[in-house]
Amino acid sequence: MKNRSNLPVAVAMAAILCFPFAAAAQDDASPTDIFWKNLNALCGKAFAGEVLFAPENDTTFRGRELKMHVRQCESDRIKIPFVIGDDLSRTWILTKKGDRIELRHDHRNDDGSPDTVTMYGGWTTSPGMANRQMFPADAETVKNLPRAGTNVWWIELTPGEHYTYSVRRVESDQRISVRFDLKTEIEPPPAPWGWADSGLDTFWSRLRTLCGKAFEGVVEADTSNSPDFAGKRMVMHVRSCEEDRIRIPFFVGEDRSRTWVLTRKGDRLQLKHDHRHEDGSPDRVTMYGGWSNNTGEAIRQFFPADQETLRVVDLPPGDAPTAAANIWWIELVPGEHYIYNLRRLGRGRLFSVKFDLKKEVAPPPAPWGWVD
Repeated sequence: MKNRSNLPVAVAMAAILCFPFAAAAQDDASPTDIFWKNLNALCGKAFAGEVLFAPENDTTFRGRELKMHVRQCESDRIKIPFVIGDDLSRTWILTKKGDRIELRHDHRNDDGSPDTVTMYGGWTTSPGMANRQMFPADAETVKNLPRAGTNVWWIELTPGEHYTYSVRRVESDQRISVRFDLKTEIEPPPAPWGWADSGLDTFWSRLRTLCGKAFEGVVEADTSNSPDFAGKRMVMHVRSCEEDRIRIPFFVGEDRSRTWVLTRKGDRLQLKHDHRHEDGSPDRVTMYGGWSNNTGEAIRQFFPADQETLRVVDLPPGDAPTAAANIWWIELVPGEHYIYNLRRLGRGRLFSVKFDLKKEVAPPPAPWGWVD
């Protein structure tokens, strides 16, 4: 975190060790992995903060509205804009490599150009603790910001309670610490200066905010008039959210055979349909779908059929278009609706089911064959 008032900020290692904290142990996962998983669970969410510690003469943080927004999550990188009043210049960038995490401070001018002092920070020197990670200043920081050479930053994360960002400088022994309340989400702030979200970035972030929630749907269109869907209750449950995969069981009446599996790789998104029998074994027709061929729109992602779809989906009779002509798309409007669609080009086949995001329902049982 850069202090634009040239306010001395930092942290001494010895001082940090004096602060009480609870050791966290979860199964056999490393502290780094647990910390990263808990941070990743906040993706898409924004929270308000307050100053815990700052020098008496501070005007940068005291009395200002503070917000953090876990805006972008990739498998090894998480970006968190830190907003101070109307100042949209700051973004914390955390990058994970094995059992170490790097913290960088990306500072921008209001035209999006890099500030003269930016990208300072450092790496953890150990796996740390599940609820706390520490980042001593590295050589790049000393080179670009010599006065910060003795800085140590640390982040404390207690799921469902708080996220606290702190920094202290050894020789001055002055500390800045800001705590964000994770119990109450707020409306996400505007994009930081210089930020360029792709359609997929926004879509993925919005989808992740639905994790754990279930919604009821209605058929909007079904040109085949399939008896599989007519008059039956339909529920989607965003049941599992990993760093790069989201699984959404789709229940039709008592049929718990279907799960939509969305997987992100870079700037592309894959949709697959996992179909199971009651005993959990795979259906003969399963794992069909396809990849998006561009970053798409923030509210809409398209998935043309892939080669695997041609292998598993039955051919239609005569000269009718095959599954090669399938295109699926998902439309997601936050706070309004989630719509799953299928069209087979050249045949007039259209299926569309719309889920109301304004009203949650009780999560249904696990789908057939589900392993948490």
